[in-house]
Amino acid sequence: MEKMTKVTLKNGKDVTIFTQNDEGENSSYYTSEVFDECNNKIGFLRFKLSSSNCYLIRIEITDNNYAHVGLGSKMIEHMEDMAFKKRCFSVDGRFYPFGELGKHARNFYEKHNYSIYKDGYETYIYKNLENINKKSL
Repeated sequence: MEKMTKVTLKNGKDVTIFTQNDEGENSSYYTSEVFDECNNKIGFLRFKLSSSNCYLIRIEITDNNYAHVGLGSKMIEHMEDMAFKKRCFSVDGRFYPFGELGKHARNFYEKHNYSIYKDGYETYIYKNLENINKKSL
């Protein structure tokens, strides 16, 4: 499955999110790559969709010119919409709360209504998708 979505960021620039199965049609692993108007890769996100939940593996903005303009928000909303359409009820993943990046990541996840919790030595994020905004679907 391949999916292309165009979105507009807070700075008025249009970007394209291109999502595909990583290992073929029957794979549950997906990669979304984000490209600017000049077809430069500016970010990506990797996740797994299972029968009832979505596991966020990694989200990253690779071009700092696109930080703080809503790119991360568009990427995570894109993943959540895909997960909801596949009848996933939640999103979870590991969270690395260290240093300045960890501080920004914590604020990002909290802004998007993710819970952050510890289980032993690991830190995780979690969000229930049952109340996702269905208007975006």
